[in-house]
Amino acid sequence: MKSRLFNELRAAELFGGWLKTTSELEVKAMMARSAHEEVVHAGLLSTRIRELGADPFVYHPLPAQRSMFNALEGISGTCERLAGVSMAGEGVANHLIKKCLAAPSVPDWIKAPYKRIRADEEGHGSGPQEILELHATSPERQDATRRACGHAFSVVTGVSRKPEPMGFRRSGLVTTGQGLSKTTFLLDVNVDGPRHVMVDATIRLRDIKTS
Repeated sequence: MKSRLFNELRAAELFGGWLKTTSELEVKAMMARSAHEEVVHAGLLSTRIRELGADPFVYHPLPAQRSMFNALEGISGTCERLAGVSMAGEGVANHLIKKCLAAPSVPDWIKAPYKRIRADEEGHGSGPQEILELHATSPERQDATRRACGHAFSVVTGVSRKPEPMGFRRSGLVTTGQGLSKTTFLLDVNVDGPRHVMVDATIRLRDIKTS
C-alpha cells in the first residue's frame, strides 16, 4: 500500500510538471484533473495506512521504482505523454488493481481504498484516445506515439511484475470508417509469467490521406 501511495504522488507530480509545457488547452485540463485525482487517491491510501497504525511516508522505494517515474517524466510531446502514461502506464496499473480486487487472498481492509481508485480510473472513458485521434495526424507523430507507448510498457512492466522474462508483441490492424482510415496498434505485455495474462493498450491513430 505504501508503494502504491508513492506511485500516486509521483504520478501527480508528473502530470503537474507537464502543465507548463503543454500548449493544448484540452490536454492541459485533462492533466490538471489527473494530477488532482492522483492526490485524492494518495489521501485515501495515507488515511488507510494511518488507520492501520503505520506512518504512510516512511517508505524507501526501490531504485527501479524511482527510475520508472524518472523515465516516464522524460517523455516529451503531448501525444507521446498521453500514450505512454495515460494509456500504457495507467493501463498496467489498472490491471494490477483489478487483480487485487478479484483475489480472494487479499483482505477487504486492503481492498477498500483500491475500490475507489478503480472506480475513478474507469470513469476516464475514452478521453485520452479521443485526443490522440485529434492530434496524432502526421506519420512522424504517430510513430513517436507508438514508440512512447512501447517504451512506457517496457519500463512499467519491468517494475510491476516478477523478474521472469517478459513477452512483448506489437501488431497492426487497419480498419476503415467514414472514409477515414484508422490504425489500431496492440501492445500485449505478459505481466504474469507462465499464465500469459496480457495487458492490452489500443491506440487508434488517423492515417494521413495520400493522393
